[in-house]
Amino acid sequence: MGERFGEGAFPRISCRESMQHVKRRMFGFSLPKLIVLGLIVFAVWQGFKYLQRRQEVQDRNRHEKVREARREAQGTAKPVEDMVRCKVCEAFVAGEGARSCGRSDCPYPR
Repeated sequence: MGERFGEGAFPRISCRESMQHVKRRMFGFSLPKLIVLGLIVFAVWQGFKYLQRRQEVQDRNRHEKVREARREAQGTAKPVEDMVRCKVCEAFVAGEGARSCGRSDCPYPR
């Protein structure tokens, strides 16, 4: 009973021995640690591949929507008309369906 609590209950080890024990246990290579590291690297790699595929699908869908919109717009666009220069006022007017500019000597109908 003369012993105080904690004295003699554990073997005394120096601080240096304690640090060597920690370094050996924590930072040493072992098969389970290497397996876990490999699994983590594999999971991260697969995650990046998944995100890249998802981005490619989104880009493909976006491009497809743009193509469809262009196709629809092409079908509804009015045909292009050539412009011709008026002999009197020298302004450019549509080649077909041009109207008079209001001058008395304008060659186009009102």
